Amino acid sequence: MVLQRNPLDFFKVFKIFRSVHQRRMSGLLRLWRGSVSKIVWFRAGFPIAASSTLPEEALLTVLMREGLLSAEERMDLLQNCKSESEQARRTVERGLIALPRLQKIQMRVERQRMLEALSWMDGEFLFEPQELRSDIKREAIDVTSLLLEAVARFLKDSDCSQFVDAFRAQALAWDPMVSPLAEFYESLFPSPNARLFEQRPVTLPELTSQLGRRADREACALLVSGIGHFVQQNQAYTAPQPSVGKAPSAAPSRPQNPSMPPAMRPSAEPQQRPAPRSTAPAALKKPPTPEILARIEKAKSIVEAQESKNYYELLEVEPTAEQNQIRDAFRKFAREFHADRFARFEIDQASRDLVQKAFIVLNRAHETLSFAELRKEYDLSLKGGGAASAASGNAVTGFDAILDAEKAVSSALRLTRNNQMAAALELFQKALTVTPEDPLAQAGAAYCEFMIACEQGRSAEVVRRVKETLTQITKTFKRREEPLIYLGRVQRVEGDLEAAAETFKKAVQVAPHNTEAALELRLITKKLEESSKGPKSKGLFGFMKKG
Repeated sequence: MVLQRNPLDFFKVFKIFRSVHQRRMSGLLRLWRGSVSKIVWFRAGFPIAASSTLPEEALLTVLMREGLLSAEERMDLLQNCKSESEQARRTVERGLIALPRLQKIQMRVERQRMLEALSWMDGEFLFEPQELRSDIKREAIDVTSLLLEAVARFLKDSDCSQFVDAFRAQALAWDPMVSPLAEFYESLFPSPNARLFEQRPVTLPELTSQLGRRADREACALLVSGIGHFVQQNQAYTAPQPSVGKAPSAAPSRPQNPSMPPAMRPSAEPQQRPAPRSTAPAALKKPPTPEILARIEKAKSIVEAQESKNYYELLEVEPTAEQNQIRDAFRKFAREFHADRFARFEIDQASRDLVQKAFIVLNRAHETLSFAELRKEYDLSLKGGGAASAASGNAVTGFDAILDAEKAVSSALRLTRNNQMAAALELFQKALTVTPEDPLAQAGAAYCEFMIACEQGRSAEVVRRVKETLTQITKTFKRREEPLIYLGRVQRVEGDLEAAAETFKKAVQVAPHNTEAALELRLITKKLEESSKGPKSKGLFGFMKKG
């Protein structure tokens, strides 16, 4: 099924990346903003390549800027090669650059294209689910590190602050980061940073007192990357134990190259990465011990059992296990299958790949069971109960819950257009339990309340409250046209046609192609014109005189 072309809005590209990654989807994400277009290729939920029409992001432009091509060579390749892949192949064939170096530059350029696209807060997108060709050989890019870097390097301070504004009354919590993600985080946010509070939840005001203006950016980065989540301040919280890998003792300096250094870059999963290269010669590597061979066999059994066992069985915990028990079980496996434990032994690549696949299976199980909403849905699927509905009043608010809230708002907007106000109000209220400061959900709920009150004989108090709410929202929230349309309709129903006309004019300015706003404006303008001319004289039998 091909998704419809839809508008991009606040943090939408982040949400798409998270949603595609969560669902392990493969396909093409097409993005448009003005005259610029980009395509991001996903395989099993991980971005692997990206193209761009931005001139400064062209591969040949980057090669010339770095002194690897002359202007004449670049122009010749542009004139004789139809695609970027052909340009890259010809560059190697002519001996202008070695293939390994070119591949590294390509990865850096395509990562840069994705990072820049993540900062888009407007435009359009289309996701086309499809299986990619097997001949497309690209290394998967870690989504967590990509989202962290996008927030750290590309977003405005005002966008970060606006994103976390809805959670000022809550506290931020997260598990300690494992290396190399911890090292990469330190390169983006040099110490002192939010990692000072890994062992306990921290409120945003407290974080601000320690980090200053950077607090909102770090909180935003932790949340959108999926590392952090918000908890109510009165909720009991158990501090997690230190994770696998050592946290760096001192903050490394910010790398000169803006993309993640290969030594720090995780591969397909946050904890999954290629086996580290030993500094010792290959001849000094040891034969695998019985313990290592047993772990490889165990990894094989996990990979083979992933279809027949559920996540609880894979992690060897009971379905009633607490979060700390699930976390401890995963960390036990993490230590057992950590790549560093196999680096000193002579092991063939197939065995290393097997261990890596087992790690992916276990990490997926841990990721699902670690989030309350995902676990609830998974438990219902085990019982044959289908997907769980989005929770209301849940204490833990993660990025996945925000995605669910956004879907609820989108569905409610469609119901509102179909005049199904009661059902729409229920979805708007559900979204507000997760994101209580969402102005679009607030406006929708107020409008639905007004329309339901009209059906039941509206009271002056309801009208006053709804008008105040919508007026306040339209003064501060100017990204979308819906609040203006709702306010205009309330004004129209109340007979204030001049105010309604001005409101609908603003809605058309925000969204020139919105047919609802344009139609409302035409009808009200016509009514105002007719009323300004005064009543027409009538003939003897009550009919209008012609001429």
